[in-house]
Amino acid sequence: MATEPSAAPPENPIDRPTGPNPAAAVVLLTDATVAFGILVGFNQLATQSPVDAVLPVALIAVGIAGVLALLAALIGAATSTVTSTTGGNGPTRAGPLAPPAPEAGFAAFAVGALAIGAVLWHWGVPAQAALVAVAGITLLLTAGRGLVLIARRSPRQLDVYRLGLTAAEAVLFIGFAWAALADGGIRPFT
Repeated sequence: MATEPSAAPPENPIDRPTGPNPAAAVVLLTDATVAFGILVGFNQLATQSPVDAVLPVALIAVGIAGVLALLAALIGAATSTVTSTTGGNGPTRAGPLAPPAPEAGFAAFAVGALAIGAVLWHWGVPAQAALVAVAGITLLLTAGRGLVLIARRSPRQLDVYRLGLTAAEAVLFIGFAWAALADGGIRPFT
């Protein structure tokens, strides 16, 4: 008596291996750009002053990375890549290199474009620091939302790596902004 082979369980489309993911490559480039901007900022902080340190953070880590975040979000939307806030009713399993949602990409671009303008058109340290702080507060709110989703045991949780990276970037951005405003003599930060 021959037995029929058991049917394979239905495949989850999220778990299916796919080809190269251009959105993940841009997310990785965005993360590297933020890290480079923060490293240059720390170098400026060690050799000069907090006022000088906020400029590379605003230009590279907020400005250029904001443009790249929009690019990642648009590529992710065009290729239907699962983001940390999309994916239907099931778990997203987006992973650490999932692109941001389009609205998050546009928000990062808006702040990033203003930060680039603040540096290139010499709007001054208060404007640069304020935009770095806005980027930090935005990331802090994103990290807070991620914690709420984890606490609620939501299937749409942020990846733990992405959550930690977002919180760390937020704290560093706010720290750079605060130090620059305090060193510049701006009240109430002094």
